[in-house]
Amino acid sequence: MWKGDRMYKPYPGSAEVSLSQQPPAPSAVRNAVMLMYAGAAVSLIRAAADIATRSELRAAVASRSKASPVHVTASQISAAANTSLVIAVVFAVISIGLWIFIARASRGGSAGARLAGTVLFGLDTLALLVGTPDVGLIGSQPALARVGTGAVWLVGLVVVVLLWQGRSNAFFRGARAVTA
Repeated sequence: MWKGDRMYKPYPGSAEVSLSQQPPAPSAVRNAVMLMYAGAAVSLIRAAADIATRSELRAAVASRSKASPVHVTASQISAAANTSLVIAVVFAVISIGLWIFIARASRGGSAGARLAGTVLFGLDTLALLVGTPDVGLIGSQPALARVGTGAVWLVGLVVVVLLWQGRSNAFFRGARAVTA
């Protein structure tokens, strides 16, 4: 087999797999991949919103601490708000990486990526429904952050629906058959 100006021999006993054998991705998968990149962008915007609204976050932490029977100092409030912000940004970076990784793998026909994306969406839904108020759509986080949380969840919902449509199923089965 020739690649560029070099010749490579396949591993003995291995089957040569041509990318042209893989069925083309249906429009539902292509749209899902584009939405996953949009999900990464929305996650980035959500992180920027968290940073931009850090004074509101600090105020929310302060108001919650007033209801606490334990006396909390201003430096403790600031530390709690900063820790919350750092955790949010770290999770955003991880989220962006996962959006991009799953998008690329899904574009290549990886059924495992489709399943992983679905599981992550399920966990996100569970976190929104029963998680702490700071994670969900309700609670003390700034309104802009809640809108971002809802937007990321909505993108995930549409992606999961697109990835599990009939034509998408055939694509992922066909890609698995080519690599087997």
